[in-house]
Amino acid sequence: LRMQKMELVHSDLWVPTMITSFDGSLYYMTFVDDATRKTWIYFLKRKSKAFGTFKKCSSSNQRTMELDISNSHGRIKAQAKQENV
Repeated sequence: LRMQKMELVHSDLWVPTMITSFDGSLYYMTFVDDATRKTWIYFLKRKSKAFGTFKKCSSSNQRTMELDISNSHGRIKAQAKQENV
């Protein structure tokens, strides 16, 4: 069975790096769509910004699809509801 876009999205919050980015970020968070392998990366100055980053990523994807998002053991499962065009 082939997965739909945004049906399963993997995420990871990377540990602080030894070298900061140009804007001073120490952390980064990635999201990978299992079906398309499309990858998003967000740079964070503080680990406490992770949840806000998750919301930012999910809301940007909601512009193109309606998502039902739940968190399960560090994975974000997004069940996309296809639009009838």
